[in-house]
Amino acid sequence: MRIDSTDKWDDVARRLSEQGYSLWQTQFDTDDPHGFIARFMTSDDTKPRVEHVTYDAKVRDAMLRYKL
Repeated sequence: MRIDSTDKWDDVARRLSEQGYSLWQTQFDTDDPHGFIARFMTSDDTKPRVEHVTYDAKVRDAMLRYKL
């Protein structure tokens, strides 16, 4: 999912937290053609891993600060 605003990220982060997802892996950055990619998974790996992409530096910073 592509996330272009901190408001959208706040909503997604809330849902990820409610479902027990943790930040698992990051790749690239906002100035890369692929964008900043953040991957999330649950600790028991029973739910699908999810991937979110952004080109916005504020959203990237918020993703990096994400905690359960």
